[in-house]
Amino acid sequence: MSRQWMTLMAILLVYIPVAIDATVLHVARADPQRGAG
Repeated sequence: MSRQWMTLMAILLVYIPVAIDATVLHVARADPQRGAG
């Protein structure tokens, strides 16, 4: 495996969960009924 490929995989492994988390938080914040009640 080349260093470039390893770097790309590391960026994806960090970026994907962060993007999902931000999307979930945004949806939860936009929908108050699903929040703290």
